[in-house]
Amino acid sequence: MKKIKHATLVSIIFLVFILTMSYNRNANLALETEFDNNDGFFDIPTSAEIHLPISINGNSGLSAFINNNDLTGDGTNTTPYIIENFTISSNSEFGIEIQNTDKYLTIRNCTIEGEIGEYYGIILFYTLNVYLYNNTVLGHQYGIRTWHSNDSVISDNQVSFSEDYGFDIRYSNNITFSNNIVNYCYSGFGIGNSNFNKFLDNVVFNNFYGFDIGYSSDNYFSSNDVWNNTRGFYFTDSENSTLSTNNIYNNTGEYYGGIYFDLSNNNSLFMNNICNNSIGISFYGSNHNTVFNNNVDHNDRGISMGYVDNSTFYRNNISFNIYYGIDMSECTNNSVYQNDIYGNQNNQAYEHEDSANNTWDNGVIGNYWGDDYGNRYPNATNIGSIWNTTYEINGTGGGIDNFPLISSAFSPLFVSVPDDISTNENYTDLNVSWIVVNLNPASYTIELNGNEIVSATECVSGEDIYYDIPDGLLEGNHNITITVSDESGNIAQDTFIITVNVEDPTNTEPDPDNTDPENTDPDPSISGFSAIFRGLISIFAVIGIKYSIKKQRMA
Repeated sequence: MKKIKHATLVSIIFLVFILTMSYNRNANLALETEFDNNDGFFDIPTSAEIHLPISINGNSGLSAFINNNDLTGDGTNTTPYIIENFTISSNSEFGIEIQNTDKYLTIRNCTIEGEIGEYYGIILFYTLNVYLYNNTVLGHQYGIRTWHSNDSVISDNQVSFSEDYGFDIRYSNNITFSNNIVNYCYSGFGIGNSNFNKFLDNVVFNNFYGFDIGYSSDNYFSSNDVWNNTRGFYFTDSENSTLSTNNIYNNTGEYYGGIYFDLSNNNSLFMNNICNNSIGISFYGSNHNTVFNNNVDHNDRGISMGYVDNSTFYRNNISFNIYYGIDMSECTNNSVYQNDIYGNQNNQAYEHEDSANNTWDNGVIGNYWGDDYGNRYPNATNIGSIWNTTYEINGTGGGIDNFPLISSAFSPLFVSVPDDISTNENYTDLNVSWIVVNLNPASYTIELNGNEIVSATECVSGEDIYYDIPDGLLEGNHNITITVSDESGNIAQDTFIITVNVEDPTNTEPDPDNTDPENTDPDPSISGFSAIFRGLISIFAVIGIKYSIKKQRMA
């Protein structure tokens, strides 16, 4: 691949960029080294042809352009029109402009260079069915813009040095943006009034905003690398979007950092890696959001919430943040449970007095607080998977974790275990049960006195695991151990002890201390009645014990 040789243009682009940034949009915009030492980032196809800016309006105009330039395709799904291998140096309003088309069109392997702050590299205006692939757009005010354009794919493009937006997406729906690189722009992706789009495997770095999303809903962001921006993800008045498996790190803007939601409801965050940001996740005036199974560590602040209601945070690792793990101010009716919250330097969690009715457990399971729990409650003892002493949340909001966990929330957790029992040798039909919760699919084995008697069997989170104790166990103690393991290799164990007692034979010898003849019962009928009465009492006692044991085991 032939390197860009426009040294003069590069110098001008860099100088204009610096002069036009009258305020500091991004402290990380060290442009010169990146632009001059690009290591192949801005390669131009060896077959590239110098071409004037391209403007196409309507299907007929598109067909005419294809024919006039000896390009291929017929505009169908199987044989799209193809515009490819052009280099366009543009000082006009656009490099490539496509308007009012719905024929299938591919634009690929093109390089569009323009002045920083001047117009558009590529603009799609009221279009459908466009595929932008492996294009390089340098300079301009907007790198690639979609306006009222839908049902397209924008993949494997490089956009750099746009004064405003690298990708500017307005009133556009059902577009997939994948494997793009965008850097040294004010905003990597600017998304406004656009819904049902997918953003997959993009690399977004060294911008002011990584993603700036406003008034948009039902968008999906997955497996993007978002780093070294002032603000990573910034949502305003946007709903029903999902962030999954993104790497979000080193985004350092004060009060914003990794992910920020402003007046944005019903969004879901799961399995994201959020680290080394000023703030990992921030919510302001945003309700009914769900945050689960994320890694939020080594940020200045972990999760920050202000004026947040009815949101849920569970199965997150929130650790080693500098100021606090979770901070709540003027928040109500939020639920925080089954998280690992530990190693945060100032506070594991802090709830201000203006917050109310937040719960720090789900009624069965709380959170794992690491060494902080033992330091605060050295006399606590464990009862199964939880401690017997509640954990008080710092601050004056009155938050309490009623079921603090002994070990990591990411291991399978027993929420119900049987008590040890003692029974006589003639017991029958005894059983025990456990309830375990786990995030990943899990299985269990059971051992009796060290010997496996139930091999790996699937278990369902939250459902009873029943085990029938074999009849006829010998006198003494017998250990029944259940081991639950999930697909990530985490395990949990519980051991139940049943003690079997052998009854002594009835003692028929007379009591040597009771030799007084007057102490005998003179009335045989009364004596017989007493024996029957004592027998009935024994029978009912045995029945009661059996019923109590069975009921206790089934509880």
